[in-house]
Amino acid sequence: MNEQPKYMTITEASHATGLSRKTVWRRIQSDHLQSFKLGTDMRYTYVLRSEVDRLISEPVGQ
Repeated sequence: MNEQPKYMTITEASHATGLSRKTVWRRIQSDHLQSFKLGTDMRYTYVLRSEVDRLISEPVGQ
């Protein structure tokens, strides 16, 4: 069985959550800076899959 990678790109996270890359970046960055592996550009920045799962399960606050 293949295990899912621990990290995913901001772009993959954006598709998974339905949020824009910038929104994913802001919502994770504000709480968990250590969740990032920075790339040369936001598109190549990786975030912890667990953080993306948290964003998906979190209710969207207005």
